[in-house]
Amino acid sequence: MPNPLPTGVRVRHNILSTISLLLMLAGMIWLMLATAPLRERKSAEERHHIFLRNGVSATAAGLAMAFLSLYLRIRFYRTPAGRPFLCTKLVMQLSTIRDFVSRAGHNFAGLPWRNADELLAELDALIAPVTAGERPNRARLDELFRYGSDLRRLAEQNGWDPCYLELAPRVRFCLRQFRREA
Repeated sequence: MPNPLPTGVRVRHNILSTISLLLMLAGMIWLMLATAPLRERKSAEERHHIFLRNGVSATAAGLAMAFLSLYLRIRFYRTPAGRPFLCTKLVMQLSTIRDFVSRAGHNFAGLPWRNADELLAELDALIAPVTAGERPNRARLDELFRYGSDLRRLAEQNGWDPCYLELAPRVRFCLRQFRREA
């Protein structure tokens, strides 16, 4: 299945990942170069002066770059767009449920939806923000995929309950991951 995230979101993710990794690498190289004179055979006093002259500033700069890199990664990965695998996984699970609902011949007796078109429109409305790189509507998804939900009753009434039981924990797992990042 192709990646459902828009190209702009994927490009932004790749650029920020690359920048953060380059910052981390630059910090490590800076530390190595600044401390290279310390590895030469010199007296303890000379090593101490070299460290005070080169090492402290380089260590501070290297650590600053490393923490900036870490901050960028943490900050960006807290957004859904920064977690393309999680977004893709959630969209795949919801699309599979949508495929089951789109099959003809469902019985909607006793359910809040009058027909499959209403439920499909609701599922499309839940999938759209995730594919756009935004946060999913967790409250509505929790309601749809909790034990004993209306979607579960629809699955039981129409014979695709085993598939629903397999997909619901995966959707709840994705929602827990998004909830952790909030």
